[in-house]
Amino acid sequence: MNNGSSVSPGPQTFTIRRVERQLRDDMIAESARTSGHIPSPFSCKSLEYPVENGVHHYLSDQEKEQVRESFCRKLYDEVGDPKSHVQRLDALYSQLVVCNFPRQFVYVGMPSSEKPERDGEWPQAKPEEIISDACELLRKLPATPLSLPEDASIIDAAYFLEEGSHKATSHTRIWQSLQVASHISTNAIRVALMVAIYRMKVSSTMVRRFINTTADLMSTQ
Repeated sequence: MNNGSSVSPGPQTFTIRRVERQLRDDMIAESARTSGHIPSPFSCKSLEYPVENGVHHYLSDQEKEQVRESFCRKLYDEVGDPKSHVQRLDALYSQLVVCNFPRQFVYVGMPSSEKPERDGEWPQAKPEEIISDACELLRKLPATPLSLPEDASIIDAAYFLEEGSHKATSHTRIWQSLQVASHISTNAIRVALMVAIYRMKVSSTMVRRFINTTADLMSTQ
């Protein structure tokens, strides 16, 4: 566990290889790229506009609330197995977002002072530069996210990080020691990649719905 103020790369948080794999997995499919229809590079609409047989369904406010409650119950169910709960939670939470990152990277959010004089002269960014920038952003995250108001000491010891060969005790069962509190989610990596590719002005609009959806889930009772 990192006792500092920001995240350090590691198996409990993130690795360069994991960020690289996420970028590769979320790149736009060749079939979509050649079809002429370019999907959004970052989309979070699954709870508000569920898709069934390729058709988007628009929900009423009451229906949206029911969908959020159902999703929260699914998240709760994924916590049942302490050995795999982090991976299972992350797999379900990552379903909120669909990414179609470009296969060629152009810094489209550059300050006007840095823009080229003529069209077609935008600087091409290499994938390794995008990955490096995303990792640098992830390193700026706090070592531990803000805690929830519940008392962590009442949670079973199996859900906490082990210090060496020792299991968590009632004295070490604190928020900072929870496995989920030390994990960097797939969606957090996706947001970092979005900012690295599109820069702040463009990506902030694209990820706003994801942030709002997460906030809505946290407030669902």
